[in-house]
Amino acid sequence: MRLDLSGKVAIVTGASRGIGRAVAVTLGAAGATVVAAARGSNAQATADAITASGGKATALPLELTEPASVEALSAVFDFNRAPFLQSFLEVRVEGSARRVRLILHGVDGPLTWRDLQTGGAVVPAGQRLDDQAVFAIPMR
Repeated sequence: MRLDLSGKVAIVTGASRGIGRAVAVTLGAAGATVVAAARGSNAQATADAITASGGKATALPLELTEPASVEALSAVFDFNRAPFLQSFLEVRVEGSARRVRLILHGVDGPLTWRDLQTGGAVVPAGQRLDDQAVFAIPMR
């Protein structure tokens, strides 16, 4: 199964290196428009790598330890200036469990499998309709 994120926007913090860069590049390859956020101008190389491979990306200088940076990012959501306000994807890297969890969110918080139903009740084995919609991907 190929993940298709066409038409979605992903903000990836720590996108200049390591896991953050890998997540940003992977989301870009899946079709998402990536906002690669990192300190100073370090994210530009990640954005360039995504666009060089045919994806869409922009770099965002961001220092999350500075309140002004966090407020600027928050303002994007607060003032309805972003196309991704209706839903977003939280990525949690759980190294000790050797997996990456993808958690779907809407404007009112985490989505459930019921929220994703478009006709008929389809949920993963072992899950209920009211369980949080989470995808767990094993790490190699």
